[in-house]
Amino acid sequence: MPFLDDRGLRLEFKMRDVYYPHEDEMGVDLAFHKEIGDDQYLHVYRERVEVERVGLKRNARLETSNMMYKLEGTRLELLSVEEAKRLLNMSELNKTYEGRSTPFIVYWANEPTYQEPYGRSALKGQFSKQDEINWTLTKGFIIFTKNGEPKMVVSMETFRALQEEAEKRYGEGAPIDHRDMNIITYDENGKAMELVQLDVSKIGNMQWIKDLMKLMFIETKTSEKAVDFYMESSVTGAQSGKAKFYDLIVSIIKSEQIQGEYIAFLKELIENCLWIANNEDSSVLIEEPIIETRDMIPISREELLIQNTAVHTGGSQSLETTARRMNPDAPEEWIEEELARIEEEKQSDDSTPLLRGRQTLLNLNDNRNKAGNIVSEEE
Repeated sequence: MPFLDDRGLRLEFKMRDVYYPHEDEMGVDLAFHKEIGDDQYLHVYRERVEVERVGLKRNARLETSNMMYKLEGTRLELLSVEEAKRLLNMSELNKTYEGRSTPFIVYWANEPTYQEPYGRSALKGQFSKQDEINWTLTKGFIIFTKNGEPKMVVSMETFRALQEEAEKRYGEGAPIDHRDMNIITYDENGKAMELVQLDVSKIGNMQWIKDLMKLMFIETKTSEKAVDFYMESSVTGAQSGKAKFYDLIVSIIKSEQIQGEYIAFLKELIENCLWIANNEDSSVLIEEPIIETRDMIPISREELLIQNTAVHTGGSQSLETTARRMNPDAPEEWIEEELARIEEEKQSDDSTPLLRGRQTLLNLNDNRNKAGNIVSEEE
């Protein structure tokens, strides 16, 4: 929302939980909880479009108002105008903008639907899946902690041989000495000692976790390749640019949609800011800004230069746009200086009169007037 106070004109972004649209869609309230001193207050900022009909003509105006309520438990007490001005540090609580037919407040809904016109959370329905993943991983961790350490398995003959060797060295009942592990005997099946370790991939149903994650990716429109979780171990070597593009296509489509919505959101907000500025100063022009963005897929510097040079040479892109796109991080002053340098280098010099400065009408006439007399520099 655009806002104008002692700190100047600015944009403020609020949470969804303070936004309360009117049922007739002709206005909106923003409710803020404020704590001033030891008291609790509720600040309600309202924007309401009022329309007067004169025949077929509609005369609209936007009315804004600020109301302050004092919170006393579950009760609300409306404060007087003077008290509200003092607490809000405002000279006027109400304003009217003639000719304005829409509120200044702009709401950006995330994935709105017919049944949910104000959008829904991107994490809706994901918490139960995340809890299942967390609990499955926790159970797997407990199993691995108890049974994950490598264990050595030996035949009975090997165990007796180790035990006898330990009793000879340390006496009866002595524990097996690990230094005697080089004593190996085979049983009738040809088995000796074996090292047994738990297969981690079999713990806690890891495949079920992968299936849940894949389902979450699908529901949130996230490419599986956006994370390394689904990178197969058998896939080695570098991927081509096209392969990476198709791996990330789902996330790219989602990102481009969000980018487009965000740009439209910013344009409307900035235009509303200019509307308020024009109301204070009629010389301010009201218009939507032009917002340029970079490509979603990053390209090399060489490819960037080749693309923009070709477009500029073909005449479908101006020199200024080319300079800006070739140097997206350059400040405005550098762009202007670079354009001036390019234009300066385009100017050609004639070597004949170069010592006397750039060409003038007198230079072309060999520094003579209409009568054919030589004109001195003083003249």
